[in-house]
Amino acid sequence: MKKRVAKKQRKIDLVSAAAVSAILVVFDIEATCWEPERPERQEILEIGAVRLTDLQPADASENEGNLDRSAAPCSGDADGSGLSVFSEIVRPEIEPIVSDFCIELTSIRQDQADAADPFPEVFARFLEWIGNGKFWLGAWGSFDRRMFEVDMARHRLAMPASFQGYIDLRREFARWKAMTPLSLKRSLQIAGLEMEGTPHRALDDARNLARLTRTLLAARAARRSLHPVSRVASTAKAVRR
Repeated sequence: MKKRVAKKQRKIDLVSAAAVSAILVVFDIEATCWEPERPERQEILEIGAVRLTDLQPADASENEGNLDRSAAPCSGDADGSGLSVFSEIVRPEIEPIVSDFCIELTSIRQDQADAADPFPEVFARFLEWIGNGKFWLGAWGSFDRRMFEVDMARHRLAMPASFQGYIDLRREFARWKAMTPLSLKRSLQIAGLEMEGTPHRALDDARNLARLTRTLLAARAARRSLHPVSRVASTAKAVRR
């Protein structure tokens, strides 16, 4: 008889199980773009992120109830709301001219890109904002993480070991709803939420994703209350890195 090997616990369940002690950094990347597409030339143009803490379930009406408000606005806070957020434009170097298509899509102007710092400096500040404690990273799909990998390789930077705790929130939402992965806007609508802010701006997209993530984590916590963590750990499928 073959020995049964317990499967890994899903990362999203680890975050949900940790609840109060968990820190989840939800982020979004905007990249240089053209029509037609030139993916091999894309560079990060903007990084936006929101820190989620105290991930215990709360009333559904409090869509942003567990966004980290414990600290003063960081240097990347775009609106002085007091949320612990990061938001910076990045100056592209391979293709320094932002295309008209990209300006129309993202609303990021050429003069804003010219005034920004290059990726290594912005990324260093992003890591400083995250801090040294244990955290999880989450984004909508694999594109955002891949752009980090691409730009770090271009600048000969090593991927931080802490970035291995990555959660594809698009995949997790689709699994929860048992449906094909959809756009963030459509997924928000399915969850009873509306898209807020300016589309294709990194911080606004990260804020929207944070609201959706909180709904997803509440659903995972409800599932865990019906199925103890030990059972979830032995039956959940592993998430490929």
